[in-house]
Amino acid sequence: QNRNIHGKIFGGYIMRKAFEMAHTQAYLYGNSRPIVQAVDKIRFRKPVEVGSILSLKTKVVYARGYPFTSAQVKVDAEVINPTTGNRDLTNDFFFHLFFPGGPCASSYAGVI
Repeated sequence: QNRNIHGKIFGGYIMRKAFEMAHTQAYLYGNSRPIVQAVDKIRFRKPVEVGSILSLKTKVVYARGYPFTSAQVKVDAEVINPTTGNRDLTNDFFFHLFFPGGPCASSYAGVI
């Protein structure tokens, strides 16, 4: 169910996992449950073979306010070759999240 007709991992599956990681990273960073404001740049650079070892790394690349009112989280997806240890970037994702209870941007442009 998570593979496409070419035997590759369905991009939507990787996107969902990236979203879950971004949400968790923002939650830990902002100390409150975030709400997604926008999904920005998504790049599917290379297909991911079914059975690959996939690593997802998150990073808060921008945060506004203190206490934090919004954050931009980047998620990189890499395939790891277990024999060589080489990592190959296959996808990257950017998510904008805000933290309710504080002032937040009223538009997408206000987040950037």
